[in-house]
Formats: sequence, structure tokens, C-alpha cells
Amino acid sequence: MKKFICSLAVLISASFAANAQLTFVGYAEYGYSFFKYKSDELQVFLTDYNETYALATPFPMKMGAARGPYYKIGVGIGDSKVMMVLDLAIYEVKTNPIEARFPNGTGRDLWVEHRNSNTNIGIRFGGSKQYPAWIQFDMCVSVQTTSIYLAYVYADGSRSLGNDKTLNGVYSNFAGLLGLGLTAGYRIIGPLGFNVSANYMFSLVQKPEYHQYTDLNNVKPEMTPDYIPRDNAMYTTDPFNGTENSISNDMRGWKFNAGLILMIGNWED
Repeated sequence: MKKFICSLAVLISASFAANAQLTFVGYAEYGYSFFKYKSDELQVFLTDYNETYALATPFPMKMGAARGPYYKIGVGIGDSKVMMVLDLAIYEVKTNPIEARFPNGTGRDLWVEHRNSNTNIGIRFGGSKQYPAWIQFDMCVSVQTTSIYLAYVYADGSRSLGNDKTLNGVYSNFAGLLGLGLTAGYRIIGPLGFNVSANYMFSLVQKPEYHQYTDLNNVKPEMTPDYIPRDNAMYTTDPFNGTENSISNDMRGWKFNAGLILMIGNWED
């Protein structure tokens, strides 16, 4: 990581030193994002749930990608060939539910939502009138809330996150992430462009301490602890078991974006 940052700084400095005429620009972007995250710890819960209960349809072991829109604003300094960019993006994406069902048609749905504030710094080559295509190297720091929704499903298809079942609730963790990635784009016409990007995101702390999950909606603040269990049978018998039965947060993986970008300012040839 240190080598990457140093190399990026040297590259930016060398590029700007060769060009005395620099231009400031601003840009706004709107698009759609896919978060393909992985969590070994979440699979611990899913595996134990499938083994604890007599299910007609067990939970699958993999979550689908979390999807949703993002909004971004940024600034840049450079010339027609190279610019340094700094931007802020807001994401709110969620997965489709995965299902577990008992023989009588009741069961559980589980889905994940990521709320993400992402600060990105990068160096972009191209993207001007003279060089309409661009490629950008990115490094981002993210503050993210990951919420796990665990709902009971009745035979009529209705869901409950309330007090009627022990495991019901919204469990959330707050974490810092770091990402490295690449963006490619093209100026379609005038200041309007289209770009796609891929970043690999990973936790700044790989294995946080237990008790990372808290109930966002205060569904049952006096009845259950604030974590998803490793041992579901133990949890049902004694919800106040303690840290030995909680899972930690280890989500990491790929984030893909595709969006329209509007560049504001005079970044001419």
C-alpha cells in the first residue's frame, strides 16, 4: 500500500511539473453500483441455522450482489492529458433476500444493506476534448454501515422483524474500509461522459472484536443481545449468552460502478 501511494504521488508530481498551465474542473456523477461482498463469518451463521433446524429449503451459502444507485461530486486539477481528482460518493445498496423454509411454509428471509460514504483520490489520464477517452487509477477510503435484516416469514408470506421471534431484528456494524481500483470512461459529447469502475474493498481491521452488531431499529433492546449467533440453538435457549456466541464482521470484496458524469469547467485542449 505504501509503495502504491508513493508511486502515485511521484507520478502526479512529475506530470504536473511538466505542465505549468493547470485548470480546475468540477464534476457530478450518477450511476448504478454492484457490491459483491463475501463474509466467512456470515456463512458460519447460515451453516449452523441449516444444521440446527429441520428445513425443507435451507439457506444458500452465498449472498447475491448488493445493488443500488450512487451519487458523486468531485473536483480535479490538471490539463488536457492528466488530472488529479478528489471526490465524494454516497451509496445505498442492498441484496435480494435469501430464503430458508420449513415444511409448513414458514421460514426466514435474510438480506443485507450497505450504506456507504466513499472518499476517492485518483489520477486520470485523458478525458479532455483532445483526448476523449480516459483511464483513472483510484484509491478510496470508505465509512460503511452494513445491516443484516433477519425476518421471520409466516405461511401467508408476511414478514416480521418484531418481538414475536427471538432471532428477528436488524443487526448492523460500522466499519472503515480501504479500496484500490481502476476507472475507464469516454466523453460522449461536450462535458458529458460515461464511465465504469471496479474497486476491491477490504476492512481496515480484518478481524474486529466480537459484538460488532447492533440493532438499528431497537426492535428488541431488552430481549436479545446485539449480535447474530454462531450457535442458533444456544441463542434460542439463552439469548444473553455472551461474546462466545457472536460473529465478527469480515465483509470484503468487489464494488462495480457504471454511471454518467458531467464535467463542469473549462478543460480545453
